[in-house]
Formats: sequence, C-alpha cells, structure tokens
Amino acid sequence: MEAADVRSLGALFFHHVDQFRFDPLLQGEGVSYSTDRFKGAVFALAGFFQSHGLKPGDRVAVLSENRPEWHVADFALHVSGLISVPLYTAFSPSQVRYVLEHSGAVALAVSTPALWAAVAPALRDLPELRLIVLFEGEVPGAASLSAIEAGGPPGSGFEAALRRRAAEADERGLATIVYTSGTTGLPKGVMLSHSNLLSNLSACLGRLHLAAPAQALSILPLAHVLERLLCYGYFVEGVPVAYGDPNKVAELAPRYRPEVMGVVPRILERVREKVLEQMEGMNPRRRAIGRWLLRQGLDYGAPWLHGTRPAAGARLAYPLVQALLFSKLHQKLGGRLRFLVCGGAKLDPAVESFFHAAGFRLLQGYGLTEAAPVVTLSPPGAIKIGSVGRPLDGLDVRFDEEGELWVRGPNVMMGYYKDAAQTAEALDPGGWLRTGDLAVLDPDGYLAITGRKKEILVTSGGKNVCPAPLEHELCKSPLIRHILLVGDGRKFISALVVPDYARVCRQMGIARTGGDPDSDARVEAAVWAEVEGLQSGFAAWERVRQIRLLADSALDDPELLTPTQKLRRRRVEEKYRELIESMYSPQRHPRE
Repeated sequence: MEAADVRSLGALFFHHVDQFRFDPLLQGEGVSYSTDRFKGAVFALAGFFQSHGLKPGDRVAVLSENRPEWHVADFALHVSGLISVPLYTAFSPSQVRYVLEHSGAVALAVSTPALWAAVAPALRDLPELRLIVLFEGEVPGAASLSAIEAGGPPGSGFEAALRRRAAEADERGLATIVYTSGTTGLPKGVMLSHSNLLSNLSACLGRLHLAAPAQALSILPLAHVLERLLCYGYFVEGVPVAYGDPNKVAELAPRYRPEVMGVVPRILERVREKVLEQMEGMNPRRRAIGRWLLRQGLDYGAPWLHGTRPAAGARLAYPLVQALLFSKLHQKLGGRLRFLVCGGAKLDPAVESFFHAAGFRLLQGYGLTEAAPVVTLSPPGAIKIGSVGRPLDGLDVRFDEEGELWVRGPNVMMGYYKDAAQTAEALDPGGWLRTGDLAVLDPDGYLAITGRKKEILVTSGGKNVCPAPLEHELCKSPLIRHILLVGDGRKFISALVVPDYARVCRQMGIARTGGDPDSDARVEAAVWAEVEGLQSGFAAWERVRQIRLLADSALDDPELLTPTQKLRRRRVEEKYRELIESMYSPQRHPRE
C-alpha cells in the first residue's frame, strides 16, 4: 500500500496497525509502545475526547517534545475528526497563548508538569480552553494519559465507528493548522488538508523508491511539518520510530541504531566540525594523514554523484579512508545509518560533500510549511551538490519577473486561518503559491535557491525568525538607535547595533573613546544588557546571541538607509560582511 491509497490521516493510522506488528514500535526516554499498546492508547484517548464533548472540527493543540505520546495524541485527533494544532516547546508563554486563542483550541495536550507550569499562568483566562491532558505525571485539573490509557477505549462498536469516519473523511478537509512566523511578527496559521499532506508524502516516496529502513530516529521537532511528514512516511512503510533530543544524537544513535534520520543543516555542521576539530588536534604527522584521507574520500565521493567513476587512485585509497577515518563516524552514529534527509535551511556544499564522501545517502530537499512542505527533492543516484533537487512530480513551478519561485500543486495549503488578506497575498487566483524565495532552475531541472525576497531569516537549525518584531522591541531602548538582525543560514541570530553613544557614555559616567566603538568593552556590555533584557519574551531561537557595534558614521551613508531611516538589510550585510563573519568565528562564542 502507498500513501496515495490512503484518503485521510486517520486511514493512515488504520493502514499501519492493520499491516504491521512491532514490539517495540515507538521508543522514547523510559517508555516503549508495541503496535498493540499504541493502538489501544490511540483509541482510549479518542474515546476520552469524545466523552468530554469534543466534536469533529474542534481544534486541539499539542505542546510536547518528540516522544511516542506525540503520535498517540496526533492519531487520536485524526481518527476523531479533530484538528491538530502542534506547538513548539520553545514557544514563549505569550506565543502559546496567542496560538491557542487564535485557533480557538478547546483542549491542550502537554508533555510534562514542568512544561505545563511554564505556560499555565499565560493561559488562565482563555475562554475556549477547557481540557488539559498530561503525557506524564500529574497536576491538578489535568487528565493523565496513563490513567486514560488504563481506562481503555469505550465499548463495542467504537473502533468500527472510528474506521468508518476515517474511510469516509473528506480528503480535502482541514487536518491541521501549523503556525509559522509571519512578516507582522504574529504567527500565521497554515491550514493543511489531508490531501495536502498525503499527496506530498506520496510524491516524496515515489521520488525516493527506497527499501523501508529497519529503524528511524525522530529528532527534529514534530511541530515542524518536515519531521511530521517523515514520520507519516515511517508509518506508511512500517518503520519503527525512536524519539529524542537533537542535541543528544551522540547518545541516541548508538542506543537505537537508526537507518534513517531527518536532520537540519546545523546537525550535520556539528558532526563535521567535530571530526575536523579532532583532526586538527592531532600531532602534525597524524594531522597530515587525516587531511590526506579526507581529500581522498572527497575525490572518491564526488564523481559518483555525477554518475561517473572515480579515478583509479581514489578507488584504491577509499577502503583505507573508510577504515581509518569514516568508520569511526559511522560507529558513533550507530553503525547502521544509511539515509539522512536534510531540509529546513540552506546546506553548505562542503558539508554535503563531506557526508557523501563518508558513505551516507544524504537526500536534500527544499520546501515550506505552506507547501506541506516538500517542493523539491534530490533523486537518489542523481544528486547535484549545491542544488536542492528537482521539483516533485505533479508540481508546477514558475518564476516572476524578480526571480521569485511560485509553486502550484495538490500540496499547496488551503490558506491562512482567519486571515483572508494574508492568504490573498500568498496565493493567486490560479492557485499559485508565492514562496518568497529567489531561485533558478538549471537545464537539467535542478533548483538552486539564490536568496530571499521576504525578510525572514532561517537559521542552519531550520528555525524561521522574522527580524522585524525583535528589532522593533530592541529599539525601544534609549541606548539603541538602530539594530539589524543577521543569521540567515547561520548557527544563531546576531545583530549589528548603532548605539546612542552619547547617552550610553553619559549613563555610565565614562568619556567617549575616539577609536573603534567596539574597542570599549563597557559600551558593548551596556548595550548587551539592554538587548538581553528586552528579548526575554521571545522564543529561544529568535534571540540575539552575539552583537557587534557600528560607529555613528554608519548612518551617514545614504546607501544604507531608506528615506524613512530604515536600514537596508542586504546593503548593510554586504558592507559589513567581515564584521558579521567575526561574530561566527570559532573564537567568538555565543552568549548564553
């Protein structure tokens, strides 16, 4: 059975539990679900929702890190005809409140008492929210999933009723609302139908034609639609899933020994950085050998990507390269890892080449939440370094006069929830989605992203950051005249700041230094204290982790300021490229 044969996400659940039997099926920290337990837990939670008056079409939010219970909740919602609203655990309490209020969520499933305690004060007077379910532990007023599971599903006929609903579901009906950053700073609710997700899944599986792996590891947030789609693929193909924190890959991979894992570029960057750091820390002789082995590996890997054979010398050397260099990396990643599916941000070609040379099948793609989410995907065995693959079958792409990529196909969203104006801006009457990304298509049909038309920064960890809201908040400080956030494709967000030097020096009782403004650590410390205080209400990935100061004279350049005295982002980044690079040098650590 393929994804194309499944009409709804509820039907996908029944396809899985009818076709496969695993023990364990789902594994997390201290918890394991067999197929039978998973099925019983989904039915029990679906019955609980029904017994508390929830009706098809009601919205239910899920606030949880990756763990088996996330999918228990997700499929309980889908078999019940409820609409899922996933939330990032890194959302601030005010962001959680906004999403719950905007979506009209009537229930919230949350993972732990600690996470509930962090957001509960912000949710006290939400009129629609009437039901809380806790995945582990107990808190007053919340239902415990373990107690719900122990109580079992309703009596006879309940499963049959769920099966009928799943089979008869409108495939074009709303399945989920996924909130993503908008240009106004408020999250926008992307409405995705069952067919949006399932058509995209079917096209991806059709492109890959890969034998089902024996084990998957889910580390990207399940609130992100890429990881969610990957996991739906695992359920279609019958692949057991383990869950964990992306910061603990070195611990999780040997424990679960996955064959497939979804990643963002930052995870791959970290792995490569560690290998190179270890190499550079060797004595000169071993370091020279390590560098030679790496060159041989790259020389061996590159030709295969283009369908040609490596040179004889590289072929002869490669077994030695694997034995002495890359075999250690494979063991650290569990020893069985074959497939890495990478998306969410731009991938450095040097990082991509490294993993191909190491013998991994790195499958890169491009997409966005509004496209459910995959638009392009690299065909296995026909990969072009530096591209994001070819458009999926069934999708149309075109470019406007500015080079912005437009996409049309069955995966394109229904629109933004309660936002007709933003929907009309993103979707034209013909169903074309304006992606906001500048791109080019080469003669072989491979897409390369060249820039961003919209001012949203995407970190190498795949987090979307709309700079305007935080820039606006930070400029409330009397010590900051102008600030510009940077960090597109980088590990974290940084900022270039033009302080009000006279005010800073007066406040601190110091004389203004005449040299490089960044040479006075006291000025930078004062500005950093302002930044740190004003950004506390923003999500962790949105916050500035490093700053550099610009001189007053920066504002004298008419090329850098608009007539309304706003900094021109691209021109500032071009002029101060070296200064920006210095914030990401190995010697310049991000502030915690």
